[in-house]
Amino acid sequence: GLGDFQTTSNPAKVKGVLEDVHVRVLTCGAQFTVALSTEGQVYVWGSGKQHRLGLGDDGDRCVPTLASVKGKDITQLAVTEDRFIAFAPARVTNLIPDCGPL
Repeated sequence: GLGDFQTTSNPAKVKGVLEDVHVRVLTCGAQFTVALSTEGQVYVWGSGKQHRLGLGDDGDRCVPTLASVKGKDITQLAVTEDRFIAFAPARVTNLIPDCGPL
């Protein structure tokens, strides 16, 4: 997220697109990072191998890139070593009587 692909063990402020974004969740896999803003926007960067960034290609990104999750109310992220999942609340519109506990 610092504009290059150099490995660093020192914390550094991510500049650019995230500078004015309030990040609520920041998490990472083995070779990528995912941020969730308070507005529900998902930003990804790092290795795009096997489409792991969810951007429609397998290109690497060295700066945070807004992922397209339009129309979704993303509330949480889950990350494995090489994938991430963005969670949106389920909306139940019709319940069948006696369907049991939810």
